[in-house]
Amino acid sequence: MRHGWIFLFSSALVAMSCGGGEVSQSTTEHPDGGTALDAAVGGECVKNADCADSPAAKALANVRCAGQDIYCLDGTCHGECLKSCVVARTDVNPCSTPSICVPRLGGSISFCSLAPATCSTATDCPAYLPKTSSGEQAAWQCTDGTCHYPDFDYATH
Repeated sequence: MRHGWIFLFSSALVAMSCGGGEVSQSTTEHPDGGTALDAAVGGECVKNADCADSPAAKALANVRCAGQDIYCLDGTCHGECLKSCVVARTDVNPCSTPSICVPRLGGSISFCSLAPATCSTATDCPAYLPKTSSGEQAAWQCTDGTCHYPDFDYATH
């Protein structure tokens, strides 16, 4: 039953792509490993906030995902269902670069995401601790609702 729903969603993206040219279905692999069945591309942007009402966001509005990201990458809006992840060792990112394992839903689950991690305190930030330029691990800081780490820059903003 689930496969039929995915097929219908995939067909809907194709129909939207052919009709208005605003949303396209991607058949290439996304940086976090997503596929055409769980991702949409459409709309111009400069920053992530520009994509909130984009064709990519609208294409995923009724798609069931455990986690979902809408973001701006290389001037184009993207929307995708996210893969869950678990950080087993703080020095190993379980996600494909440039995604990072980011806690969501109060830390009860984490997802591979390109978007900056949001926070209320530093304890809301990722468990993965990348090496800094000096080769050491540091601590995440929560500043203005976003997690920041020395020498680390998110793929999107």
